[in-house]
Amino acid sequence: MTSCTTQPLYPSVDSDSASSTTSGSTLQSAQRQAVARHRTASCASRSTVELHTDALHLARELAGTLQQQLQAVREDANARELRTLDQLHQQRQDVCTAQETARRLADAAAAREERMYDQFNAFMERSRTDLLQMAEQKERAAKLEAQLQLLLLLLCRSANTSL
Repeated sequence: MTSCTTQPLYPSVDSDSASSTTSGSTLQSAQRQAVARHRTASCASRSTVELHTDALHLARELAGTLQQQLQAVREDANARELRTLDQLHQQRQDVCTAQETARRLADAAAAREERMYDQFNAFMERSRTDLLQMAEQKERAAKLEAQLQLLLLLLCRSANTSL
């Protein structure tokens, strides 16, 4: 800031100016007053310009600071959003992995159940075949036993008739 010496608005009264009443001294007095007013106005306008310059400088600094803060807030918000998106992506991957694992387990259980069903059906078919064979063998054994008894009876009769 520049300093400005203020001149009095009215010239001081000294012995020369008080005693002389000529138009020349009045003119000089008026000129001095005009110069003093001009200096005061010039000093005041310089002060106002400096105030405005300071205010503009402070406003620019404030705007810069606010922009930096806004940028920092945006960066933080972007970072938070990226973290949130990463977390969501990870959760989706975890869900997909869990679903895939569950599907594989279900498929494995279904395959195991199908194998067991096929094994049971094969066992039942073998058992049925075995039971049918046993029934046929029992029937054949019963026929053979009946034939044997008939033969024995015939043998016994023929032995009784030959004696």
